[in-house]
Amino acid sequence: MPEMDINAAANEVVALLRQNDARAAAARLDALHQGQSVLVQESLDRYVSSRAATELEALRQLQQQSREHGAATPAPAQQQEAPAMGGR
Repeated sequence: MPEMDINAAANEVVALLRQNDARAAAARLDALHQGQSVLVQESLDRYVSSRAATELEALRQLQQQSREHGAATPAPAQQQEAPAMGGR
């Protein structure tokens, strides 16, 4: 297994989160996990979660708001009346 500088790797992921690029951060974290032992993967996860606690909490809140809003509001197709079919 290749050696990893966990500190530097965590900083890469945190930097992406701080740039509001959660998808890229998740992809980078996944790539960094590849070929690493569970111990290294978990250490990296802890570093990232500790350093990016604020950003991760903001993502959790955004996800929760999205779920609450989605459950309370019908989908746009359900809100609009269906167009009349047929003639003029």
